[in-house]
Amino acid sequence: MPAETRLASKLNVSRSTIRLALSDLEKEGVVSADKRRRMVLDRIKPERTFLSDAVALITDAPEHFERTKMHGTWHSNFIHTGAVDAIRSAGYDVLNIHPSRIAGDLIQRLILQQPRGVIIMREVLQTPSGQHLPEALQEGNVPFVIYGGIGPARGNRIVSAYDTVASDHEFGAQELGRWLIKQGRRRILRLWNLRVANASEKPEWTCQRDTGYEKAMREAGLPSLPALEIYNPIQSSETLEEFQLQVRLMAGYLIDYLHGPEPIDSIMALSDSIVPTITAALKLHNRVPNKDILIVGYDNMWEDITARKWESVKPVATVDKRNLEIGYELMQLLQQRIEGSLPPEGQHRVIKPELIIP
Repeated sequence: MPAETRLASKLNVSRSTIRLALSDLEKEGVVSADKRRRMVLDRIKPERTFLSDAVALITDAPEHFERTKMHGTWHSNFIHTGAVDAIRSAGYDVLNIHPSRIAGDLIQRLILQQPRGVIIMREVLQTPSGQHLPEALQEGNVPFVIYGGIGPARGNRIVSAYDTVASDHEFGAQELGRWLIKQGRRRILRLWNLRVANASEKPEWTCQRDTGYEKAMREAGLPSLPALEIYNPIQSSETLEEFQLQVRLMAGYLIDYLHGPEPIDSIMALSDSIVPTITAALKLHNRVPNKDILIVGYDNMWEDITARKWESVKPVATVDKRNLEIGYELMQLLQQRIEGSLPPEGQHRVIKPELIIP
């Protein structure tokens, strides 16, 4: 076995934690120790544990999500819901673990219990302890799958060696771009309001949407416009005053795009949630939303947006990411990894979203 210091560094735990775990393994007869080294006794078959028929779901989603309060399946909690349904359909128990519970030696205790498999949600890998989770599970021979593809561009080490399932953001943006072009639109502006400080923290999925947009424009022989990227925008719109402030700020961002020599004729919004702000801002510029400027959204969440009570013009098209299907696919991929029916290299699957014309 590797030295204690190497194991501690690799698993991001203290050396005393490693010694405790190794001591337990020696007592269980899994490893043998002499004065110079420890060896794994491969003749010893791991005993069944309480978690042998359980799949762990590491996520901050609530265990009992009230799906009936949503009009659609746009919320990321529906990925969790789909995964839970698929786990139970496969005959396994579900173990929900909050990301705060994977720090220190807790993840090692989980690995020692040898669950049937683990599903990791994207947000977990954005935490300091979560960054080391895939490596720890791989070292512990626990099958796992990750939701979110290669994740945000924030230094997270999600590499091709790991199994992943993600939404096909490139395809979704390409479909929206093609639809706008079919409506005769030629000057399509991407409007990305991003909850990050600067371009270096831009999430990977927005880069995928950029690629999809550019493909659609290139297919039609049209020039791609630079994206309007707004960093750390004001998010709250619980009151009319907050909404009006957002509208005025948005109107300022759009001045050059509406009154320049080559004005835009359509907007591709990051999400349906910002469409009310965009439509109200266009009206301040005497533009008629979805006539002078067509607006498409993303996520198919219009019916659950608070701000629509102040601005009722909905997007002319949107995209449904099919989050339940993503959850199902996470478990299907994990099951195939458990059964040993996959090649050793990481498998990467994407779920194509659906274009929605309200």
